[in-house]
Amino acid sequence: MASMRRIHGASRLRSLLVFWGTDSFPEPHKFNSLSSRSRLLTVLDLEGTPLKEFPNAVVSLIFLKYLSLRDTMVNSIPSSISKLQNLESLDLKLAPVTELPVDILKLQKLRHLLVYRFETESEDQILNKHGFKAPARIGNLISLQKLCFLEADQG
Repeated sequence: MASMRRIHGASRLRSLLVFWGTDSFPEPHKFNSLSSRSRLLTVLDLEGTPLKEFPNAVVSLIFLKYLSLRDTMVNSIPSSISKLQNLESLDLKLAPVTELPVDILKLQKLRHLLVYRFETESEDQILNKHGFKAPARIGNLISLQKLCFLEADQG
């Protein structure tokens, strides 16, 4: 994405797929500006971008159906995600998210919840797949069709 200024008619934008190079990912204030002008956005794919924090402006995209933060450095999801009542797919593969807020249970249209990461053992270089700690009533998401992967514990 060369420049956020070049996106004309952002108010009619429905999908945004971000492909970034070393210098091309927008500063947070430019991203926030775009999302405030693109309230009708239904698809937001930020896969592989150098995001370190969940972009707070995303929760104002009330028509959003698909959100991908795959392969980013985002490590937590805020409880305000519950504002995305139309969200059907949340892709957090390869992001270091280990737990989701209980507010995820308010997303009754959620059909795909993909959360896992790989970690290597330092000496063996063996890849271990890790899931996430799910809220206690994750089964109450009646539309859920695909869920990857839950961490089992003794509790």
